[in-house]
Amino acid sequence: MKRAPMLFVLALASATSAWAAAPARSTAPPPALPAVQLSVPAAVLPVPTVRVLPNGLRVAVLRDARLPLVQIQLLVPAGGSAEQDSLPGIAALTAGLVAKGTTSRSAAQLTTELEALGATLDVSASRDYAQMACLVRAGGAESALELMSDVAMNSLMDDEEFGELRRLAAQQLGQQRRSATAIADDRVWEAAFRSHPYAHSPVGDIQSLIASRRDVVQSFYRSRWRPDHAVLSISGDVDPERIAAAVDEWFGRWSGKTAGPVAPVAVTHQSGIQVVDLAGARWSEARLAWVGAGRASAELAAWQVLATALEHSGLPAGARVSFQTLRDASLLTVSVGAPTDSIAPVVRRVWEAVRVFASRPPAAATIDPARRELAQKFPLGLETLAAYLSQWQAFHHAGLGDDALARHHERLRAPVDVALAARTLSQPPQILVAGPGDVLREKLAGFGDVTVEPFHRTPIAQVDTLAAPTAEQLRRGKAAVTAAVAAHGGAARLNGAHTTVFEGEMLLIASGQELSGQYSLVRVDPDRMSFATKMLQFESRQVLVGDSAWTLALMDSAAFFEADSAGIAALKASRTGDIVHLLRAAMRSGSQAARRGTETIAGRKCDLVDFIAPDGRRWRFLVDEATRTIRGVDGELGPDLKWHDRRLFSQPETVSGLVLPFIEDRFVDGERVSRFTAVKASVNQPIDSSLFRRPRVVKGILLPD
Repeated sequence: MKRAPMLFVLALASATSAWAAAPARSTAPPPALPAVQLSVPAAVLPVPTVRVLPNGLRVAVLRDARLPLVQIQLLVPAGGSAEQDSLPGIAALTAGLVAKGTTSRSAAQLTTELEALGATLDVSASRDYAQMACLVRAGGAESALELMSDVAMNSLMDDEEFGELRRLAAQQLGQQRRSATAIADDRVWEAAFRSHPYAHSPVGDIQSLIASRRDVVQSFYRSRWRPDHAVLSISGDVDPERIAAAVDEWFGRWSGKTAGPVAPVAVTHQSGIQVVDLAGARWSEARLAWVGAGRASAELAAWQVLATALEHSGLPAGARVSFQTLRDASLLTVSVGAPTDSIAPVVRRVWEAVRVFASRPPAAATIDPARRELAQKFPLGLETLAAYLSQWQAFHHAGLGDDALARHHERLRAPVDVALAARTLSQPPQILVAGPGDVLREKLAGFGDVTVEPFHRTPIAQVDTLAAPTAEQLRRGKAAVTAAVAAHGGAARLNGAHTTVFEGEMLLIASGQELSGQYSLVRVDPDRMSFATKMLQFESRQVLVGDSAWTLALMDSAAFFEADSAGIAALKASRTGDIVHLLRAAMRSGSQAARRGTETIAGRKCDLVDFIAPDGRRWRFLVDEATRTIRGVDGELGPDLKWHDRRLFSQPETVSGLVLPFIEDRFVDGERVSRFTAVKASVNQPIDSSLFRRPRVVKGILLPD
């Protein structure tokens, strides 16, 4: 058999479970803060002149003639916190696409005009908001405003540009997910913030990337890139009257209202232990995290001081402190990495050091040097035009006044009470560890209940919660299975089918978008399977051999990944989830096949026959009452007694005496998500053994066998 072109976009998310050894960590502790008494003078922080246009756009202008440059920044409430839970990363996609051409200018024309002005234009999205920033020579400020207004109001979101951006985003995801450090840094937000939008990864994931499409991005752009909650800030060598006239001319015509709430959302600290399963990883990365006060809170200064003091408190060697501030909350994280066998005692030492530090309000001798360091550094971080505008806009977005920067500096200069922040820091942290789940579950058990999450979040079937079947249901269920076995070719042929191959076309459906590709699916008893797909610019092959599995992903370069434990379990379930294996499972004496009722499917009355497979998973056949063939299979029975996964079969054809469906439509919670249409199939044909041989990938190059 020839190897079909291979690929499956979803496979990329499940592919990242092989990890290179982490680089050596520095063992030198950070230098202690000097205990000298310093008087920190009040910083002279300028306050911009602010006005509000009739459309709601707030405009802030700060004249600074030190350099013949002008910094222009537009903030819109279109960050990750505005995304739907089902589409994380849509804010970043929108920001990446917004300046790729407008209704009046192509991307190339925009670039040409910016170069003529000596200007740079950058658009980015954070968890809180999106921002468009332009640095231009003073003489080109008014023209730059016209260009920025065109992008803000008239982005075209070209189809070709969208496809290229999505390809690059997928490549970036694939690269980032090779690093246990990057995974831990990303997933700690999900663990700490849970249902809050801050849990979203700014770059999203492969599933959301597939679900995104140009009209979805356009809808997000039109609903969030609006003037009523936006802020346009201008700083540099400008004539206030001329720049005000230019703003009125170009941004005064901007219209519309921002969809959704923009008010701060309360966030509280929660504890827990979560492992992101990276099968076989010899090095694990741990993150101990506490949720603190956001930018809108008067407690922010206390948290900043406490985080700085903690950094200099003599934590165990290699531990690193980070403090990231957003509007609604902040995240204080202590990061540490260690060989997997040693990660548990290392985490315990770090946790104990933080607990001792925060168990009682730290003394002034500890807090004052940290406060002085922050008070001295704060004005230094505002010296460039871009830095000042970014900080000013961030505080403004938090609902604070136009002089918020100066007031925050005053809080840092004054004695600060860290008792409230210290009480939170003394609580058990949210612990996130990226490493092998089977090993870490046991090693971390001493910290409390450990939740092991698969990296790719493959859904696992729920436990059986149906009532025990009656004798009559068992009798009728057995009869229905016997008839179905005969209709599909008989027990002898089903039991003798040790190798099946299907090749054809596939269709993925997400949020109304249909993406087509090709697939090849090979099952070889007793324990091998190869699932290869090709879609967009992605190619991938997932292979199961016994109790191990791996993925070969091909984009601009090749990548090889070991599957984690959940990925192996998912592939095993898929290997035995076809008609042949399910009918075998239903035939066995312990299956407890039971007829539970009837349902009409596409105008055909079907018996509903439940049974239990050898691995304990419960399934439900939809058996056509007239033909006795299997019209569909239900899986993932939840505690709500609902089946959440349904596959419907059509176009049956006879292959080597077996009646097999050539079309399979899959539905999740009632929505169709995929269709597989076989073009050819075979049973018990010879298979090239190299299909199951591990490939050799060196520095992104796939080496020949």
